[in-house]
Amino acid sequence: LIDTLPPHLRMCLFTLLTADSSGIGRPDKATLPQQTLLEILVDNLEDKEKFFGPDGAYMDTRSWYGVVYNMKSEVSTIEWDANGGGYYDDEDFPDEMLKTGGSIDLHWLPESVESFAITDMEFSGTVRTEELPRNLRRLCIGGNSFLGSFDTKGLPRTLKDIYINCNGFSGSLLLTTLPAPLQIFTANTNKFGGSLDFSNLPEGLQTLYLCSNEFLGEIDLSQIPNSIVSLKIEKNNFNLTSLRIRRGGVNELTLDQGKLRKGDIVDTDGVPLTFISWIDAGVIRVTG
Repeated sequence: LIDTLPPHLRMCLFTLLTADSSGIGRPDKATLPQQTLLEILVDNLEDKEKFFGPDGAYMDTRSWYGVVYNMKSEVSTIEWDANGGGYYDDEDFPDEMLKTGGSIDLHWLPESVESFAITDMEFSGTVRTEELPRNLRRLCIGGNSFLGSFDTKGLPRTLKDIYINCNGFSGSLLLTTLPAPLQIFTANTNKFGGSLDFSNLPEGLQTLYLCSNEFLGEIDLSQIPNSIVSLKIEKNNFNLTSLRIRRGGVNELTLDQGKLRKGDIVDTDGVPLTFISWIDAGVIRVTG
């Protein structure tokens, strides 16, 4: 029924649906067609006309740039990247690609979406993790202007890759409630603060970037999983006079030197680890 409405009436309906930013009183998105969900999703983007047809109404979402349907005729992937994944220069930027700017409410993502990527799109908004699609495996929202908290407890338990770097997220960040399948988590260059607990990270986690935030206090890396290969925690406000590390498979660990001196960093067997100065002043890389 909604899809049969004239464009001007459909737009009025969108206004009513999205007016309550708190989510109270909003319709159950499971009752709305996926066409309608995507139209609401993009309606506050600056380049939404990219999805319009000659009549000024939204085209069928099957023809939208960056939208992929699965064999069940459901939206499975949405990928809008500011530079096409790095494949294009400004002079040969394809006309069909979405330009940056605007706001977006991830509440309206269809429940069938498994991969969502809007890297470097300069979108604003907040993220209510409990409203994300429950089968989401990949969330890439780095390089935008999202604000507010990021509650790891509400995340879909299916997530393997999470990129929320280079935004304005703030508040605490619970590492102990990350999804078990998680392999990559980049939360660097935000405004997260408070202390960090590394004692219950996902057993398959390989990459963890927490640098350039406002974390503070002491940290203990003696219980990080053996799967971790790259761990970056520099440019924070930790108060480190000593540090224990479960070395495992880590081949890249960067942190602020602070008051750490030779012999202050040891592995879980008590063996001192060496470190070298890194690119930025005060940042060190543990080498073994």
